[in-house]
Amino acid sequence: MRLLFLIIAFFSATLFCKAQIDQGHKPGNPDSITIKTIDSLLAEADIISSGPEQMLSLSQQALEISKNISYRHGMLHSTYNIARGNFYKSKLQDAFFILDTLLKNIENDSIELVSVINYQGTRSKIYSMMAIIFQEMGDYGRAIPHYYSALKLIETSELKYDVALIYKGLGGLNLKAGNLAKAEEYFDSAIILSSEVSQQQIRFDIYHEQYVFQKNKQKYAKALETSLKLYGLAMSAQTPYMEAIAIKNLGEIYYLLEVDDLSLAYLHQVTDSGYYQQFPNVLAEANTLLAKIASERGEITKSEQFARQALQHALSTSSPQIKAEASHVLAESLEKSGNFRESNYFLKLQLSFKDTIQAMDDAHQILLMQSQHDLDKLMHEKVFTQNQLTIHTLKNRAKNYLLVGSVILILFMLLASYTLVRKYRTQKKMQSIFRQQQAEKREQELMLQKERETLLNMEIEHKNRELVSRAISITRQQEHLLSLINDLENIHQAIQTNGSDKIGLLEDQIRNLRNNHNSGNWEDFKTYFENVYSDFYTNLHQVYPNLTPNENKLCALLKLNLNTKEIAVLTSREVRSIESARIRLRKKLGLSLETNLTTFLSQF
Repeated sequence: MRLLFLIIAFFSATLFCKAQIDQGHKPGNPDSITIKTIDSLLAEADIISSGPEQMLSLSQQALEISKNISYRHGMLHSTYNIARGNFYKSKLQDAFFILDTLLKNIENDSIELVSVINYQGTRSKIYSMMAIIFQEMGDYGRAIPHYYSALKLIETSELKYDVALIYKGLGGLNLKAGNLAKAEEYFDSAIILSSEVSQQQIRFDIYHEQYVFQKNKQKYAKALETSLKLYGLAMSAQTPYMEAIAIKNLGEIYYLLEVDDLSLAYLHQVTDSGYYQQFPNVLAEANTLLAKIASERGEITKSEQFARQALQHALSTSSPQIKAEASHVLAESLEKSGNFRESNYFLKLQLSFKDTIQAMDDAHQILLMQSQHDLDKLMHEKVFTQNQLTIHTLKNRAKNYLLVGSVILILFMLLASYTLVRKYRTQKKMQSIFRQQQAEKREQELMLQKERETLLNMEIEHKNRELVSRAISITRQQEHLLSLINDLENIHQAIQTNGSDKIGLLEDQIRNLRNNHNSGNWEDFKTYFENVYSDFYTNLHQVYPNLTPNENKLCALLKLNLNTKEIAVLTSREVRSIESARIRLRKKLGLSLETNLTTFLSQF
């Protein structure tokens, strides 16, 4: 029964879509004003930047009006746009079903539709859209044959722009697969054809796709060459968005090549011009790069200003990647300026954007997996339905009633057997899919946990470097104070020799300076150390509860991998005294001579 229901549902959907096109068979005299209205709606729906909801709404309006006046071209165009709108909303199964049904109806009514539409071009567009659906799901084995089917229909025609789009799609597939030579061949063909019809957008998109690929592969010299092509193309096209992207890319690649002066010039060309203020995504990326350059040059105030501008522009975009990067750069600038509280806030903001990216990726993957399953099911049911139709046709043509009865009986028995077998296989397949989904879910959770651990380790490593730097700074202060104490002692000896009555006062000052010069720095250092390694003393005391405060202090300094001389200066003690303290600590910890004391303490 379930099988018969699926067949009936498929026939009903097919007849419904066919009925939309067959409206053209009804007599009617569509007036030119109504046709212009429909064409205007479809032209507005074709603008991708208006969004899928707008595309669907306008196309539905155009479809209803076209059906009322039997305008065949309007019905076909609007139905195709409805499929596109579903694709942009990630409803891949619905988009594929509409396109597949539309293609079948066009082929069935080919004689009548030849005079209404460009028959070969329309079929090519549908095949190309199907290829894009499979490409979106990562099913390149199905995407490439559909691209070839689309190309075969129009490769020798005058539809050069459509052919260029297909070449661009095939080039992108080969680029992702690492087949660079084939990708370059298709890209070159697309560029040549787009140039013949004066369509520079395709060439720009290809150059930009190549630039991103080369930059991610760290082929910076090649990426610079490609970005210069982008720049020349954008300047000749005089399109603001293309110009903004091209100039920003030049600033980015020169930054990666460490040519900061050129990088700054191009990046300021984007941020300082009111011509490009309408593109917040480009401005956010440009200001982020400016903040990084200023930070690397030690210009902390400028770095913070650029980073704040980057985040302000990023928040106007819908890209969590751009928002996360801007938040991270601002947090680093604030940390370097000593504003740790605000820095911590923007680090948390960055993590929230990263969680958003992860959630979007997870949702997208789940949607693609479901769409893949649904399309496989649809393709299987389509083949099965076609087989059933073939059998039905053969039965209608049979003239021998006895033979027909025998065939029907055999088919019924086969159908019953097939239904039972398919039910069993479906159950087994669903169980297998469920186990696979559970395994993939566990794997994704493990990957997410590893990424979070990696991020945490990177933050700890960064704070550790800050802590070591702070210890070295304190050490230098200690050296300066010890030098001052020695100078005072020399003055003290000179005064003592001359018999001055101020010797007692000077001795008191030297004693106070020697006793107190380290306490404030050490308390400040200890607080910062415990913020970074909050569990160090807890873990150490669980194993060695009898350590003295001085031994705890020595353990903390050894964990930072400071040498004996640096520890002596930091604690205002003699080098020999620190060496003796290390020997006593080693004995108290029960370590052999072969065990490295610093390595041992690093595990706590």
